[in-house]
Amino acid sequence: MPTLRMPPSPSRQARIDACSRACATRFALYVRALCLLTVAALSACGGQSSTGKAGLQPGDPVPDVELRTLTGERLRLREFDGPVLVNFWATDCSICIEETPMLTALWEQLRGEGYSFVAVAMPHDRPDAVVQLIERTGWKHPVAIDVSGDVLAAFENVPGTPTSFLIARDGTLDTRLVGPVDGAELEARVRALL
Repeated sequence: MPTLRMPPSPSRQARIDACSRACATRFALYVRALCLLTVAALSACGGQSSTGKAGLQPGDPVPDVELRTLTGERLRLREFDGPVLVNFWATDCSICIEETPMLTALWEQLRGEGYSFVAVAMPHDRPDAVVQLIERTGWKHPVAIDVSGDVLAAFENVPGTPTSFLIARDGTLDTRLVGPVDGAELEARVRALL
């Protein structure tokens, strides 16, 4: 014999409706909180430093940090005679690895005119992994390792890799490039600074 289901009693239906409203309210609060956290995270990535001011902007003096290369050379940013590109990259960043041959080619083409290029490995990169990658790829440009994170902190607004800073010969920031670099645009900017 078939089983007949009885409609819920009015008091049971009221409890179901109240529970549904409570769940909907909690879900709406959850979504609102998630949106606020997302906005806060995006704002943090948008170049705000821990002091609340915007990070380096074009025309600002670039910090005179010391970079230590894989070969043990110590480079100070203010000691470069011409424009220099400081490129923050990581061994686990496929875009970084794909664009580096183009950045290296531009450096080889223009270094005789005073252009410099230094790639700075991120603090989370193991030095041995950086060395292995350089040996495998045969890159010849200077590569620095920022084990302490001091260089990264000095530049303030590095939301991820790749992020590059094109510095004019007077030590001020010309351009901040986040993400893949357009080779033609970069070459035009560098030539304008030579």
